[in-house]
Amino acid sequence: MAAAALSARLHRRALDRDLAAGIAPWRSPAHAARVTQLTNRRNRRRLAAALDNVLVVASLPSSQQAHGAVAPCRASVRAAADQIHELAGRLRSDEPVAAAGVVRVEALLCDGAGPIYMPGQADGLSRALSLAARWLDGEE
Repeated sequence: MAAAALSARLHRRALDRDLAAGIAPWRSPAHAARVTQLTNRRNRRRLAAALDNVLVVASLPSSQQAHGAVAPCRASVRAAADQIHELAGRLRSDEPVAAAGVVRVEALLCDGAGPIYMPGQADGLSRALSLAARWLDGEE
């Protein structure tokens, strides 16, 4: 199993793409190991904390935001604050989540050109958060 976990770490980008596309976790030991890594409590809490941080940073005046960092779009994040809180709570819960949803949340947080960060994307952010929540629940 240690070999599968290492393989999952080394090939996480490709495995995440597979899982986000709906590839079954039992396709390979590496896929199964990646699902475990994505859905474990530690990773889920890390993502929930990152969502919380987006809310905190978006509430700061621009003069207090870190220089050189891609700042979230304050208007879009404020408009979607309830959805972001709900998604963070879902990640913190003890209820199982689907790996595809975790991948979607991570991608949403990491995409500096995505709806969290780009101005004028409030509707896009709301849709992306709704979709991520559905994927977490395994509905997509």
